[in-house]
Amino acid sequence: MEQRVQEEMNEEMRQWRHKELERLQKLSEVQRKVETAKHHIEEEVICLRCPRCCKVFFDFDGCMSLSCGNCPCCFCGYCMKDCGSDAHRCAASHGEVFMPFLQFQEHHKERRGRYLQEYLGTLEPDVRKMLLKEMQGTLQGIISDHLHARLMQEAC
Repeated sequence: MEQRVQEEMNEEMRQWRHKELERLQKLSEVQRKVETAKHHIEEEVICLRCPRCCKVFFDFDGCMSLSCGNCPCCFCGYCMKDCGSDAHRCAASHGEVFMPFLQFQEHHKERRGRYLQEYLGTLEPDVRKMLLKEMQGTLQGIISDHLHARLMQEAC
């Protein structure tokens, strides 16, 4: 029974990969570049990750000295740098060690905005414009409202 389920899952995955490959082959070069850029932004800009094992994290308890639930890494909630076994000193060097959740969110909206702008600067203008149009909804609430409005204006 277990083997049959595994075989069915493998077949479903094979069919999905085949359909995805067909979809990607139908895209123009610019559209493929947009897809690649979109994936990069979703995985590397939007997601907050452990700097050591790259596991995405969601929990925040107010302390800017963060611990990964997947590996023994302690990292700074401000700069997201691996601090070994204790990130309190790094967090304190950026300001307060404790931060309310809403302030944490705002800090990372600004951080994501800086990374996003830096990444967008590496893209060709037509790719950048198409990407911003496609990601309008995704980016809302993830970066500052001011930056979101400016980028969406640029996409028009």
